[in-house]
Amino acid sequence: MKKQNMQQTQEKSQGEKHTGMGMMEKKEHMRSMKKRGMGKKGRCPMCGSKHKGKMGPHRGKGPAQPNDEQIKAEIERVLTVDSWLDASSIHVSSENGIVTLVGTVDDWNSKRRAEDLALPVMGVNDVMNKLTVKRQES
Repeated sequence: MKKQNMQQTQEKSQGEKHTGMGMMEKKEHMRSMKKRGMGKKGRCPMCGSKHKGKMGPHRGKGPAQPNDEQIKAEIERVLTVDSWLDASSIHVSSENGIVTLVGTVDDWNSKRRAEDLALPVMGVNDVMNKLTVKRQES
């Protein structure tokens, strides 16, 4: 009796995660998950198998890191394409993923925008924003 109550409680808690299913569908879904190894400790949530190593089936170095010339070219492209920013007087340089922006921009928003556009580019570790804002004549 105790075992049956425990099993019902377990099915109920697992069934709550799968709302919109009937009781038979929930049981079949749970059986299917068990067959694939889902929910078992030490199993891969994607395929259910036990993979060796911390990263599971994912091996290798990952995507290649762009070199400084590629980073510079991509940032120049991103700055030029942006419709809110006049990048004609911005010079970009990159060394070991540290990007330096030098030049002049029209206002503080443009200075911040240039940095915000450069930062998410792949391979960029940091942005040194040395842009100066043109004085506004009143």
